[in-house]
Order: sequence, then C-alpha cells, then structure tokens
Amino acid sequence: MAESKRREDGQYALAPDGRFFSKMDFGKRPKQFVTLTSKVGISENDGEFKLAFDVSGYDNVRVTIELCFRAEGSLKGVVQATNGRPRWERNVRTRTPNDSRVFFLKNGTGAYTVNDDTLEFGPGLHEHNSLRMEGEPYSVYNGSLRAEGDRVDITGKTPFQYVLTVK
Repeated sequence: MAESKRREDGQYALAPDGRFFSKMDFGKRPKQFVTLTSKVGISENDGEFKLAFDVSGYDNVRVTIELCFRAEGSLKGVVQATNGRPRWERNVRTRTPNDSRVFFLKNGTGAYTVNDDTLEFGPGLHEHNSLRMEGEPYSVYNGSLRAEGDRVDITGKTPFQYVLTVK
C-alpha cells in the first residue's frame, strides 16, 4: 500500500475483497496483473498419444500436470509425495476407494495397471513439490479440487514446455 494511505493504528475499513471480509483495505492497494498463456496440443500415432504443453508469460510460476487414476489399480515408477493428503485428511487411518494418494513422476516412465490393462506415461519431470492447487477461495472453507483416487503429479515452472507421452 502506498505510504500516504497507510494508517499507523492499522484500522482500515472492513470490506469484502471477493474471498472474505477483511481489514486489509484491498481497494486502495496497487494491483498487479500477470497473464499466463497455456497451450496444449494433442497428436495420436498408432495408439500412442503425445500431449504438448506450453505455458508462458511470466517466469517461475509453478505448473502441475495432474494425472488421475481410480484407486483400484496399481502404479509403478512413481514416488509417493510426503504430506500428500490435505491437512484435514491426514488423521484418516484406513484407505477407502474415495481416499486419494499423491505421487510424483520424477523421471522415466510411470505405469498404471488395472486387471490386464496397463497405461504407460512419461517422461517424468519434478521441479517443485507443491500439492495444493485449489487456492484460498476453496481452502478457506476446507474445499478441494482434488479428484478421487490416486494422482500422479508432473511438475515444472514457467516458461514450461513439456511433451507427455501416453500409451
């Protein structure tokens, strides 16, 4: 906030900012707008899919590609994330079909198998450990954007160019 607008006593008008009511006087604070451009191209060749991701516009923004799988299958080539559960789920002692686990594909190729079917994906990329994607509008109410089942995260930072192969 501009120095001329600051109050020594910290008492600002209580006002909504789109998330909750606060006394932080967001209306008088300078705004910073950042634009990210995200492009995804998909190609298929004899049952092998390539997804080309390109995210640019501002450097060092964390990017996560999240692959979601039913909990009934098994994963190989991935590493389970520490603290992969949201804070409010960490005390759950038993795993149910709706319970989720988070993994990273740090390098190489991962595989997901259910019965006689196997899906391979990769290569791995691991540039950050961020697990929370929903942001404050959800988390302030203990909400979540997490899909059910097991999730494999491939992580990078902008500028982000990455090709995911799925077969």
